[in-house]
Amino acid sequence: MLNLACLAAAAAIPLLAAAQFGVDNSSSPSAIEGNGSAVLPNGKYEISSEGIRANFIPYGASLSNLFMNDTHGVERDIVLGFDNATYYSESRLHPHLCGIPGRYANRIKNGTFTIDGETYHTNLNDNGGLDTLHGGSYGWDYRNWTVVAHTTDSITFSIDDPDGSDGMGFPGEVIAYVTYTLTPYQWHLRMTALSTTKKTPIMLSSHTYWNLDGFQNPSTPLALNYSLYLPYAGTRTEIDNIEIPTGNILGNQQYSVNDWWSAPKQLGANITSPDLKGNCGYNCTGYVAGNQLLTLRMSIMLITPPTLQLRQLLHPEPRRPRPLQLAPSARRHARLALLRHLRRRLHGPGRLPSLQLQQHERHVRHQGNAGLLQRLFAAPRR
Repeated sequence: MLNLACLAAAAAIPLLAAAQFGVDNSSSPSAIEGNGSAVLPNGKYEISSEGIRANFIPYGASLSNLFMNDTHGVERDIVLGFDNATYYSESRLHPHLCGIPGRYANRIKNGTFTIDGETYHTNLNDNGGLDTLHGGSYGWDYRNWTVVAHTTDSITFSIDDPDGSDGMGFPGEVIAYVTYTLTPYQWHLRMTALSTTKKTPIMLSSHTYWNLDGFQNPSTPLALNYSLYLPYAGTRTEIDNIEIPTGNILGNQQYSVNDWWSAPKQLGANITSPDLKGNCGYNCTGYVAGNQLLTLRMSIMLITPPTLQLRQLLHPEPRRPRPLQLAPSARRHARLALLRHLRRRLHGPGRLPSLQLQQHERHVRHQGNAGLLQRLFAAPRR
């Protein structure tokens, strides 16, 4: 029995796995040809494709630069990062700069969880020792990963995290791979993790800092004039004062500071509102946009000021957001995984008759998202 009551859910799309459960390992080194490319003089690895180029470093399996061509054909670096690879490990601030936090991204309350009756205590590195953040003070984005494959348009990093997670307190050995791949004007990321000896919580995320105007708008150095649109973010996960989810789902009321779903809105539109203070935790001024997992759909549009218009990255028609683009097989796999997750959450283990589950799965495989939520919520509770 895996008790995840004290484990914080990440706001980004997570990979959550318990030990000895099957995971996709198609990104293993054997699946990639052409290993053995040179490192750049600045200590970074580079991959590229039409209209896009990226640099990476082994420290945290981090993305250090992502260059995109804007609408004028000028290349812009649209993520934050250090110019020299050595600065990442030397920085005392360590803002988890575009790396892969793990073995558990986000927070674990009290640094405590229980699996099969055994209680584990993880390294308390956040909020004055009240919780574990991003795997602890020596989480995965503090470590050097191994480059196991590197081609002109793809790079794969691996990490072998031992039982105890090098003093961070997580049980069991975990082997993980992260593969970045570029195709024309697109960036693809795949994270794979397998616990080999014990059950353990795993949640991975890409901690990317975006700067979509590519440092080219000095008159407005902040992102407050960017417009954000999340049309399916009608709800959000409630958090306590130290940003631990309580388990309650709250509605984002129209015209409130957390309303990003009714229409595009600038990030700075409510910056002076008194409702914003404490909105994201104790003494925290910020937004909680939504919980995309509940909708089975994700559409995010961030519009830069008109001086740049990165239309290759964003949708060219601001009021018609583009859903997340995945290959058909990946879409079916994601839908099935979410279907099984919602089945467990809505009806309990084994509560949904197997015949109905098979019908739902056939519907997902062949027809896509249409009507899926209605079918799930209409399923009888037994």
